[in-house]
Amino acid sequence: MSKINAPVLGVLLALALAACGGTNVGQPCTTNDDCDNGLTCYTGNRPGGYCAKGCQTEGTDRDCPGGSICAMNDGLLLCSAICGDQPDCRAGYQCNGVSASNLKVCRP
Repeated sequence: MSKINAPVLGVLLALALAACGGTNVGQPCTTNDDCDNGLTCYTGNRPGGYCAKGCQTEGTDRDCPGGSICAMNDGLLLCSAICGDQPDCRAGYQCNGVSASNLKVCRP
């Protein structure tokens, strides 16, 4: 059996995770560089920053990366991190329902 070197294994793992649709939507940030490609670091009234991207239709995931849904987030429609209950959200964020959906998201 041949061995796979560490750099190759790292690349393969990264590709596998990307295929699963996971992103860092909702994670803290200070600059856009802290967010995945295609996401923006929103600050202002978002404690610790919030990686997200703009979207068009509240309650749909059409414009959003995996694990997020379009929701009103402090006055903007943003792809926001889906949550089940409050412990899924970080400090400063609440797990609340989204209009036109049966899902909840973490938002300030």
